[in-house]
Amino acid sequence: MGAKKKRCCVSGCSAYAVSGDGKTVFHFPPDMRRRRKWLKVIGNIDLLLTADSTLSSSRFVCPAHFENNMFWDKFHQRLQRHAVPTKFGPNHQELSESQMVAWDSRHGIATPFIFSATSDQSFEDTSAASITVDKVTENPEQTSIRSHFGSSSASPGGFPSFSLHFYYKKAILPVLPVHFKLNVHIYQL
Repeated sequence: MGAKKKRCCVSGCSAYAVSGDGKTVFHFPPDMRRRRKWLKVIGNIDLLLTADSTLSSSRFVCPAHFENNMFWDKFHQRLQRHAVPTKFGPNHQELSESQMVAWDSRHGIATPFIFSATSDQSFEDTSAASITVDKVTENPEQTSIRSHFGSSSASPGGFPSFSLHFYYKKAILPVLPVHFKLNVHIYQL
């Protein structure tokens, strides 16, 4: 029976190592936030469905995908703690934030999103409101309440502008657009 090959999991990469051949391959980091970065930049959507135990023990990335300054040594045997693979082929694409939503949900990682609201919503009570989330976005954005809701009769001078960031931990599996109710507490600074 032959030695087991450790194949690089980056799409399009044919590198592999065999036990005892002296080639190095790197396991995914145990820290979930770092692991998420690796998964996102590697761009292999099949890895998102891989069990954590399999990802830790049986999926590897070869040294060809790391910049030289990501290694502790000149022989490329040990990665620095903050190392992230960044070298890929010309047709390589990262996974989008919307593709990462289900993985984030399984691992309790907050995912950024912004909201938009229908024009008939208003804030009569400035302590809380219910809004509908219409879109999961790539990056958190600052949103002005005035631009979404206009002035309120409960506030004679109208609403001051607020910058808001929202994060959620539990995702609705990747059917976009995402619609659910979110209670928002608004405090004047």
